[in-house]
Amino acid sequence: MAKLSPKGHERHDLLFETAKSSALGLKKSFSQQDLMSLWDIVDAAQLMIAVQELIQHSLLRTLRADRILYWSPRPWEVASAEVHTLQKFDNDERLIYEAVENAEATGIWIKRLKQNTGV
Repeated sequence: MAKLSPKGHERHDLLFETAKSSALGLKKSFSQQDLMSLWDIVDAAQLMIAVQELIQHSLLRTLRADRILYWSPRPWEVASAEVHTLQKFDNDERLIYEAVENAEATGIWIKRLKQNTGV
C-alpha cells in the first residue's frame, strides 16, 4: 500500500479536528458537500480520489443513510490497528465487519446483516 500523501494527512487532520470539535464529536459524519467545502474541492472526481486515499488507509469509514453516502473520520491509532486486521479478511468478512461497525449502538440482527451484505 502506498504511503499516505501529505495532502491526505492534512485532510484527515482537518476532518478529525472538525468532527472532534462538533457537538457530535467523533460520531459526526460528513456529506459530499461538507467534504468539498471543508477541503476546498470543486470537482466530485477530485473528491472521490481524496476520499479513496483516506479509505485505503482506514482513516475514513463510509456510512449510508437514505441512499446518501457520508464519511466519518477514524483516529490514527484505530486506523493503524484496523489496517492490520482488515488485511486478514476476505471480501465477505470485510463487508460484515463494516456493516457491524456502521450499526454502532443501534444493535444489529443477523437478518439485517444478511440484508445489508448479501452474505
